[in-house]
Amino acid sequence: MDGAEGVTLHDALPDLAVADTPFRTYRRNDTHWTDYGAYLNYQAVSRRVALETKIGLVTPDDFSVELKNAFGDLSIHRVPEGAPELIPILTVGGRHHARTVQKNTTVVRNRLIRMESDTAPETSAFFFHDSYGTAQAKFWARSFSRTSFAGVTHRVYFDAIDRDKPDVVFSIMAEHRLFQRPNDHDHWTFEDDFESDCKSPAGVKAAKILVLYRQQKLAEAVEAAAGLDQEVGFGAYHARVAAQAYVAAHRYDDGVAMSQTALSLAPQSPSNLWMAAYASVYAGKPHDAVTLATWAVATDRFNGAWAELLASVLIGLGRWDDAAALLENTVPQIDDHPELWRHLAHVRDMRGQLTARDEARAKAAALDGQDLRLAS
Repeated sequence: MDGAEGVTLHDALPDLAVADTPFRTYRRNDTHWTDYGAYLNYQAVSRRVALETKIGLVTPDDFSVELKNAFGDLSIHRVPEGAPELIPILTVGGRHHARTVQKNTTVVRNRLIRMESDTAPETSAFFFHDSYGTAQAKFWARSFSRTSFAGVTHRVYFDAIDRDKPDVVFSIMAEHRLFQRPNDHDHWTFEDDFESDCKSPAGVKAAKILVLYRQQKLAEAVEAAAGLDQEVGFGAYHARVAAQAYVAAHRYDDGVAMSQTALSLAPQSPSNLWMAAYASVYAGKPHDAVTLATWAVATDRFNGAWAELLASVLIGLGRWDDAAALLENTVPQIDDHPELWRHLAHVRDMRGQLTARDEARAKAAALDGQDLRLAS
C-alpha cells in the first residue's frame, strides 16, 4: 500500500521512542501503550491529517493526567503474579466535547461505537482498529464532528466506507498483526459483523451457534440452531448463521432451506446470496448456485468473495468460456485476491494460454509471499 494514491502509512514507533517524556509511553506489564503513548501517536497522526482535512486538535492543555496502579496482560503470566505499576490516565475536558450516539456489541468481541462532537469541525472519520485504537478513541472522537469506531478488526470494510462516505479512514494495526494480510474480500459484510442483532432471543441463540461453529463444534452448533426461526427477533442474519452451521455439518438440505429463508428476508444482501449459492453447491444444485452467485457479484463487483465462488462453480461445470469472461474482466479490478489469480491461471491453462497462465501464477505467488515454482 505504500505509495498508493490517497493512502498514508504511519509507523508509531518513533512517536513512542522519545527521550525525557513526563510519563511512560509503554507499559512494563502489558503489551499495550499507555494513554500518554496513545496521545503522542495521536498527536503526530492528527497533525498529518490536519494538512488535508479540518479536524479539532487535542493539545496537552486539553487534558489532565492522573497516575493509577494497574495490572497488565503480561503480569498474569508471571508466578507469582507481577506487581501493578503506575500508569498515566488522561482525561480530556475543556473546549472539547464528545458523546456516544450508538453502541452495538456483537459476537466475538466486535463492537461498533459512533460518536458525535459539537465542538469539532464538520468532518467525519471511520476507524477500523484493534485494542491499540481503543486508547486513542477519546482523542479522535473530539477531532471530528462524527466518528465511527469498529473493532476488533484488521480488515477495512469497503461496503461501510461506500455507505458512510467519511472524510478520513483509519486502520490501526499492531505490529504483531502485520504478518496477516488484511482480507478485504470476505463473505461477511460490515452489517453482518458489526450491526447484527445479538441481543434479542434469536440474536442470543445465533451468537451461541456462531461461537460453536467457529470452535468447530458442529454437532452442538446444529443442535443449538433447532427452533431458531421461532425465537423472538428472528431475522435474515440469524438464518444465515444457522445455514452456515448446517452446511458445515453436512445437513445440506437444511442449509439450503435456511439460506433461502435468509434471502427471502433480505434479498439484496450479497452475503445472503453468497450463502444461498454456497449451500446450493453442496446440495448438488450447481446451476442454482451460478444464478445466485451471479446476483451476488452484481451487488458488489469489488468484493472477491462473490467472484471467487462463481468462478469455482463455473470451473466445476467446465464452463471455461464463461469462467474466462468473468475472471478476465474481474481480476484487473480485484488484483489483490490470490485465489482469483489461481482460478484465472487454471482457466488460461485449460484454454492453452500458457504464457498468460504463468503470469497469473506469478501474481498469485507474489500475493501469497511465496517463491514461485512453476510446474515443468
